[in-house]
Amino acid sequence: MRRSIIIAVVFFIFLAPATTFSQAKKEAWTIAAIPSSIRIDPVTNKVIEDRFLSNKTVASSVASRNWIYDGTKVKLSAAKGEYVSFQVLLTNRSATPLKGIAIDMSSFKKDDSVWDIEPELFLEWSVEVKTPSTGYPKATLGNGWYPDALIPMQYIQQKPVTQSNGWVYPLQLPDFNNRIDKQISQIFWVDQYIPLDASPGTYTAEVEVTIDNIVKKIPVEINIWNFTVPNENNLKASLQHEG
Repeated sequence: MRRSIIIAVVFFIFLAPATTFSQAKKEAWTIAAIPSSIRIDPVTNKVIEDRFLSNKTVASSVASRNWIYDGTKVKLSAAKGEYVSFQVLLTNRSATPLKGIAIDMSSFKKDDSVWDIEPELFLEWSVEVKTPSTGYPKATLGNGWYPDALIPMQYIQQKPVTQSNGWVYPLQLPDFNNRIDKQISQIFWVDQYIPLDASPGTYTAEVEVTIDNIVKKIPVEINIWNFTVPNENNLKASLQHEG
């Protein structure tokens, strides 16, 4: 009897990881959410600022689980009259390019109340740094690809149809236009302005990515605090630009 139990336990230990790994292999692409305060290298899928983080474990796992995303849901908090932001990370886990990528997000709602101000979606355009910055040897993050410009998704024309002020931009990974060699990830930026008349409480929405009729969603929650950010400037500043 004891021998049978030991054999069963050993069998389970070896079987469980194999099943999980098999399921992961079948997943050609994944999506996750990351905070607005970090940047992901689209080639290595690692946090660019990880050299400044003392906890390397956090740096290595932040793409799948972090302080705003528990692996299944995004949770944010904000006051009325301010912007709240996060990023959506799309990762290609296969050797086949992903084509016909579509991303969308629903409006935030609570009960029967739906915000008129919709989330704003942007495609993050990366730039390649080939020569490190000089004069700041301890601060430079070195060569590589850096997410930089934000292209509003509303101006990206993904299909060959007539559209004024549109840019024909077939979304695919690797990105045909950005020309990132060995790119495995594409990052999208999400902005949401909190209406001044929003009542306190929790509002929900969903961000979804569709590829080849396969839809994956991430629920998003925003907890609205019961105060408003004043629409006035109480800080005097002197700005000087030298170039």
